[in-house]
Amino acid sequence: MRKVPLMKKIKTVSVLLLSFFCLICFPKISNSQVLKIKDIIVKGNKKIEEDAIRVVIKSKRGEEFSIQTVREDVKAIYRLGYFDDVKVDYQVTPEGVILTYIVVEKPLVKSIDIIGNKKMGTDKIKGVIKIKPYSTFEITQLKESASAIEKLYEEDGYYGTTVEYSSEMLPSEAIIVRFNIKEGEKLKIKKIEFAGNKAFSDKILKKMMNTKEKGIFSILTGSGTYTRETLENDIQIISNHYFNNGYIEHAIDIPRVKVEKDGIYITIKIKEGEQFRIGKIGIEGELIASADELMKELKLKEDDIFSREAVRSAIIRLSDYYGDRGYAFANVLPSSRIREAEKKIDITFQIQKGYFTTFDKIYIRGNTKTIDKVIRRELEIVEAEPYSISKLKRSRERLLRLGYFKDVNLSTEKGTSPDKLNVKISVEEAPTGSISGGVGFSSIEQLFAVFQIQERNLFGTGKQAGITAQLGTKRQFYDISFTEPRFFDTNLLTGFDAFNLTSTYVDFSRRDTGGALRFGYPLLKDIYFTTSYRYELIKIFDVAEGASSFLKEAESEGERRVSSIVSSVSKSTLNNPIDPTSGLYTRLSLGLAGTFLGGNTDFIKTIYSFRYYYPLRWDFVYMFNGEIGYGRKLPSGDLPLIERFFLGGINSVRGFRARSLGPKDPATGDVLGGNKELFFNNEISFPIVREAGLKGVLFLDAGNAFSEGEDISLGDLRVGAGWGIRWLSPLGPISIELGYPINKKKGDKSQVIEFSIGRFF
Repeated sequence: MRKVPLMKKIKTVSVLLLSFFCLICFPKISNSQVLKIKDIIVKGNKKIEEDAIRVVIKSKRGEEFSIQTVREDVKAIYRLGYFDDVKVDYQVTPEGVILTYIVVEKPLVKSIDIIGNKKMGTDKIKGVIKIKPYSTFEITQLKESASAIEKLYEEDGYYGTTVEYSSEMLPSEAIIVRFNIKEGEKLKIKKIEFAGNKAFSDKILKKMMNTKEKGIFSILTGSGTYTRETLENDIQIISNHYFNNGYIEHAIDIPRVKVEKDGIYITIKIKEGEQFRIGKIGIEGELIASADELMKELKLKEDDIFSREAVRSAIIRLSDYYGDRGYAFANVLPSSRIREAEKKIDITFQIQKGYFTTFDKIYIRGNTKTIDKVIRRELEIVEAEPYSISKLKRSRERLLRLGYFKDVNLSTEKGTSPDKLNVKISVEEAPTGSISGGVGFSSIEQLFAVFQIQERNLFGTGKQAGITAQLGTKRQFYDISFTEPRFFDTNLLTGFDAFNLTSTYVDFSRRDTGGALRFGYPLLKDIYFTTSYRYELIKIFDVAEGASSFLKEAESEGERRVSSIVSSVSKSTLNNPIDPTSGLYTRLSLGLAGTFLGGNTDFIKTIYSFRYYYPLRWDFVYMFNGEIGYGRKLPSGDLPLIERFFLGGINSVRGFRARSLGPKDPATGDVLGGNKELFFNNEISFPIVREAGLKGVLFLDAGNAFSEGEDISLGDLRVGAGWGIRWLSPLGPISIELGYPINKKKGDKSQVIEFSIGRFF
C-alpha cells in the first residue's frame, strides 16, 4: 500500500460551504445594516509575506463590508497555492467591522529521500520528479512523481519497476518525502510477431515500428527497449498503413506483452478484412474552374487502391488551388459511399469557396537589425493583391534562404473587412557578423593563423562584406570582398573582390594577385545567372631543380596576365545556405580568357557541378556531390598549368593528398594536372552535439583528372573513404577528416588527415 499522509482536505469543502460559514459567522449583521470595514488582519502566516496575501484581498479599509467580497477573498487566498486552510473571523465594533483572515500554511519539503535505486542514478531520478526541496508540498505531486520515476525506468528497459511514496511531518512542520523503488529487471524485446497478417509480411510491419527487437547493435542503437507509449504509437502507424492501402475494415487487437526470463515477447493480432479500391470520384459545389480541371488536382484515379492519406492530400491540393486564387477560406468536405459487394468507395468532394480575399496590411515583427525593406523585397505577396497560399509559403522560404534569420513565421488575421487579411511576419534574427581569429594546423598549409571580419547583413541592409587574412607556412592569402545583392533595390546583384594568394607546393611556388567584378540576376524561380570579369597576375617561381620540364617552362614564361569572363547559371532549392539538410544546388559555368580581353593567356574552361541533400531518420543527412570539368587552350594546345585540374584533398577526393591526383611526369613523378576532371562525393552526416553545431560524417569519394590525350574513364577513378568531424564554429565551418585510399597505388599514403576552415563543399 502506498502511504498517504492525512492532510487537511477542507480546501475544497471550505470554498463550497463558504456561504453557510458566513451566515454562521455573521449572525448579527442584517441585510439592512451598512457597515464599514475598520481593519483587516492576517494571521497564521509564517513563511509567506503578509503583503503577498493582502494584494489579492479585495476588501479594503473604510469601504462597505460585503459578505460576497469576503467569499471572493477566501477563494483568492486559496488560489495562491500556499495554504491548506483559510478561515475568516470578524468583530463588530461601533467604528466598524474588524476582519481577520486566518491561514494555515502548507508545509515545505525539507528533503527528498530516494531508496532502493541501484540501477539508476539518484540525480537522474531527481531530474524527473516534480517535488523539489524547499518548495511548497503538494500531495498531488507525489503520485505524479512516482509515475514519472516508473516511466524513467521503463524507458531505460527496466520492466516491472514499482515506486511507493510516503511523507513524514517533522516537529518543525517541514516534510520529508520518500520514494521507495522496487527495481524491475532490465529486459530487452526478444521477439515481435504478428498473427492474421496476410497482405503485409512481418518484416514489412516491423520496419515501420519504432519498437524493435534486440539486435547485435542494441548497445549502440538502443533497440530492444520496450515502452508502452512507443508501442501504442506503433500500432497507430500500422493502422494508418492499412488504411492507406485500402483495408478500411481492419482491426488491430491490443498487443499482448509477455515477460519471460530471457526477454519480452510481443504479439500483435490483426484482422485485415478485404481491400477496397476507389470507385466514382466527383466534385460538387461552388466551382471556380471546370470539374475536369479540378479533377487533375486530386491525383486520384478510379480503381486505384483506396488511401486515406491520398484523400487527405487531395483535400489539401483542392484547398491550395482555391487558396492560390484568392479564396483563403475555401472549405473542402469529402463524403464517401461504400459499395460493399464491389469493394469500392465512391468519393465526392463538396466545395464551399467562401469569400474572395485580398491581402490587406503586411506587418513585420522581430527584426531588430534588418530593415523592413530588406524583408519586404523578398516577399512574393503584395498588399491589395489576391490571397495566395503558395506565395505565402514561397515568401517564407525566400526569407529563410537569406541566412539572416533563425526562424520565420507567417500568419494571417482579419483585416479591415471580412474579405481582407492582414499578414503578420515574425522573424527571429540570427547572428550574421563575426570577427574571429585563431591558429591551427592544416594538411595543406601546416601551421597557420587566420583573421576574419565578415558581415552578411551589413547595417541591416542585406549587403555583404568581408576581410580575410590567412598566414601559413605553405600559404598566404588576403581577400577583400563586397556584395550588394539588390543594386538600387532591383534584382541585380553587384560585387567585387580583391585578393593576393601565395602558395608553396612540393616543386614550385605560385603567386596570384588580382580582383574581380561580379554581377548576378535571377532568371526564373530558383534559377540564377551570374557573370564576372576577373583579372589576375600569376607568377610561377622557385621551381625545384629536379622538377619536370613542364614546370620549368611555366616558370620561364614569366608573369601571366589572365583576363577572363566567367558566366554561370545555377539553381538552388537548399533549405539553408549555411548548413543545408535538404534540396539541391546545381551550377554550370563557362570561363573564357584571351588576349582580346587584355591578358596574355588564352583558354576556355567549363565546369558542371551537382550537389543534393536528402534528410534521413534521426537527423542524419545524405549528401551527393559531383563535378565534371573540361578546359583547353585557344586556339589549340595544352591548357596552361595555372588552369589545370588537380584533384585530391578535402575539397575533391578525400583519402588522397591535396593535388596528388592526375597525370604525372613519368620522369620526375610531378603531378602535372589535367584538362579534364570528374569526381563524386557521397557522405552521411549526423549530429553529435546539436546545440554546439558539432557533427560527424562518413564519406566515400571517387575521382581523377585526365590529360589531353585521355578520355574520362570510370575505371581510372581513384576511390577514398573515411570519417570526420565538423563544427559550425564562430570562426566558420571547421572540418577534420581522416581518409583512406581504397585503390591505393605506389606513392599514396595509407591515410590522410585533413583540416580546413570554410564551407563544406
